Amino acid sequence: MALFGTNGIRGDAASLFTDQFCFDIGQAFSQFLQTKKLAKKVIVFGMDSRTSSSRIKSAVTSGLGQEWDIWDEGIIPTPALNYFIKQHDCAGIMVTGSHIEKNLNGLKFFVGLEEITKQDETVIEKLYFQIKQQTRYQPQKRLIKKEANARQVYTQMLVKLARSDFQGWQVAVDPGNGTQSEIIPDVLRKLQIQVLAINADPTKPLLSRDTEIQDAFPKLRQAVFDQQANLGIGYDSDGDRAIFIDDTGQPLTGETSCSIIAQYSPDPTIVTPINTSTVVEKIGKKVIRTKVGVLYVVAAMKKHGTNVGFESNGGFVSGEIFYGRDAGTATIKMLNLLKKTGKKLSELTAALPKYYIIKDKVDCPSKINDQILAAAVKKYQGKKIEDQDGVKIWIDPNSWILFRPSGNAPEFRVFAESLDQAKTQQLAQAGMALVKSVLQSA
Repeated sequence: MALFGTNGIRGDAASLFTDQFCFDIGQAFSQFLQTKKLAKKVIVFGMDSRTSSSRIKSAVTSGLGQEWDIWDEGIIPTPALNYFIKQHDCAGIMVTGSHIEKNLNGLKFFVGLEEITKQDETVIEKLYFQIKQQTRYQPQKRLIKKEANARQVYTQMLVKLARSDFQGWQVAVDPGNGTQSEIIPDVLRKLQIQVLAINADPTKPLLSRDTEIQDAFPKLRQAVFDQQANLGIGYDSDGDRAIFIDDTGQPLTGETSCSIIAQYSPDPTIVTPINTSTVVEKIGKKVIRTKVGVLYVVAAMKKHGTNVGFESNGGFVSGEIFYGRDAGTATIKMLNLLKKTGKKLSELTAALPKYYIIKDKVDCPSKINDQILAAAVKKYQGKKIEDQDGVKIWIDPNSWILFRPSGNAPEFRVFAESLDQAKTQQLAQAGMALVKSVLQSA
């Protein structure tokens, strides 16, 4: 059984992240770190506000070697942890389920400058299976330094990134009671922005929204329209993805907003996965395509020497700051370019070709994945097919369907895109019908 998916380890908080599992994975990570040269023998913890996160953090901590100092930064965004770790050249662990349901959770691991690589995941996984359940879990009493320095350092970075103040601007934000609930409103207010905050209380129940689902932030969209705000920004639970709402109350897909930010960057090359919209090909940049997952994006960014990468979910990577998704830097960069151009977000969006993309998914046991992919290849034989990650079928130069099993959950995803809304709906419906047909016959 593979532990790591597209981005970290994710699963049911009760059945996967037992105290014993967390203890064992902590031991495995601790052993893995022995091979790394770090400036500080420190492991920094961050977590989201899920009810299970504190227990998981405690159990993982018990598995770490006593030679490591533990700094607990509390509830912070994943990018805040990532940036803080880079400043100290140490290790880190983030307890977060990101956008997935509240009964699920996850772990992300960081070393030195960034999140661990796919190769690192393989090493940790091997260590885990060698040592699992050899030592019975026992809560360990150890000195843990509780602080809030990561939050402060991250906030300062975002404020400094802004090119000017935005006095007279009004921005609506919806962090979903997640990790950006206090930081983003604070940063925007420091920039003289009038902030309309929705679902911005981390003590209230977490709202898990998938940023790839259409209209995931209806209340935010309505607030922008009602209050005539300059724009709205929605965030996922751990604060590394941003979805923008334009000044007319219309939501932008993640790839559209990220393409706009990339378009105004000085880098001539951008990196993005195979499932992002064709609109990225129309902004005058060289485009490098990868498998789905931020680790693949980051690896390609380094290989091709660019600081710009993003995913279809609204996760933007600014390599000059750190190699990880960050909704905070995406927010500031979008504000900067709006101020610089003097244009509204709706105007910048209108300047791009209008592609219609539909992203859908269905629960699916992983053992059925290969059958679905084979059925898709058979149905669309004769069409141009890419198999870099899942199966992407090109219906024509501007229309495609992507069949891809999720790397984070027992789900199967279908993406469809074209220049015509009705055609996109037909393609998506045909794709989902194929998936459901295979599921029913399995």
